[in-house]
Amino acid sequence: MPVATPRFEVKPWTRPAQTKEELDWAPSQIIDLSTFDEPGGKEKLAAELADSVKNGEYDICLYLQGKN
Repeated sequence: MPVATPRFEVKPWTRPAQTKEELDWAPSQIIDLSTFDEPGGKEKLAAELADSVKNGEYDICLYLQGKN
């Protein structure tokens, strides 16, 4: 037998305005994965990643460029 569930009104979300405060952002290291298939590329990338993780300065961002 079906059970009735209550319905809740969800108001539309609106993005808040960008802050005008001066923020102290941590620097992030950019690791370019395009060197992966180059000679020594994997070793270079492994060293960059190890350094970034060790120093706590990393974000994962993917920039995909079409290669059709």
